[in-house]
Amino acid sequence: MLEQYQQASDEYTAAEAKKKALNAVIKNLFEEYGIKKYSSESGISASVTVKHNVEFDPDKLLDFCRGLNKDGLIKTAEYVDMDVLESCIYADKTLKEQLKPTQIVKPDTITLRCSKKKQLNE
Repeated sequence: MLEQYQQASDEYTAAEAKKKALNAVIKNLFEEYGIKKYSSESGISASVTVKHNVEFDPDKLLDFCRGLNKDGLIKTAEYVDMDVLESCIYADKTLKEQLKPTQIVKPDTITLRCSKKKQLNE
């Protein structure tokens, strides 16, 4: 039984490595050709989405929010209440642009999804 387990584990590891390599190649091809979706003749569809990852630099955000003088915005442990900040941004549309220097732009998360078309039962 251990031998079977080891063989299955080795096959899984090899398949995962192959899947990871193919995933990267497909994502690169989608980017190179500027496409977001593709369907093969065999009925397999693929789509790529890009999630932009932006978060605030905590120190810069605290410094910025101190200047707003909004009660309840900065908590005792000195963190920004994001709900209150969202309300401030909603009330003053110029804050969104002013907050840009406090943001940290992280690498995008690119997700590839594939699905096979379901056969219609006749």
